[in-house]
Amino acid sequence: TFALISYAFFYRIFYYLYTTPPIGQALMSRILSLGFVTFFSMLIISNIITAIPTMYRSTEVSFLMTTPASFVSIFANKFMENLFYSSWAIMLLGVPIIMAYGRVNHAPWYFYPIVIGTLLPFILLCASIGVGTTVLIARFLAQYSVIQIVAVFSVILGGGALIFVKYLAPQNIFIRRDEETTVRLLNEYMQTLRSDSPFVPSSWLEQSIESATHGNLQESIFFW
Repeated sequence: TFALISYAFFYRIFYYLYTTPPIGQALMSRILSLGFVTFFSMLIISNIITAIPTMYRSTEVSFLMTTPASFVSIFANKFMENLFYSSWAIMLLGVPIIMAYGRVNHAPWYFYPIVIGTLLPFILLCASIGVGTTVLIARFLAQYSVIQIVAVFSVILGGGALIFVKYLAPQNIFIRRDEETTVRLLNEYMQTLRSDSPFVPSSWLEQSIESATHGNLQESIFFW
């Protein structure tokens, strides 16, 4: 039910933007880009938070360590368990958004399997970064509680968000009243919302899905 409501909600938003040229389609692309950056950050944080109790503060892990099972198999099992716990809610929201985007843009049939095929390695990569960070936390910050660690990460992310918003200065959009200047300033502002860095996985996801949306299968597979 939640997924269907999310799909209907974002379909209405994307459809309105799609039928509002020339800014609507550009803004729709920027929303998708910013959404992927948000998903990337949230997935990593979610994996860090869930991995600490799942892998290091679980009585089940302590018991498994006394069995003949290898450390690698125990770690792999807990990694997949952590992957599910940390990612299902975000994917429940992310998939309807992407599907609505493809439907509004009249994406070809292969857009939908590409979405699934691209999201799977994306969440796996986020889980790997999150769990890898957790391993470092357990190695060097084991004396601190989960609450303290989460509080520190929250402060860092909150400060980063404030700097991000301050740097973008969205109020600059409304400096002029004439339409031409407003359109130009809005386009410049939306360019700052996009993550074009070739080193950010959310950018790969965005490029792959946008290429599939517009029928460029070869480029979509390249970014995948």
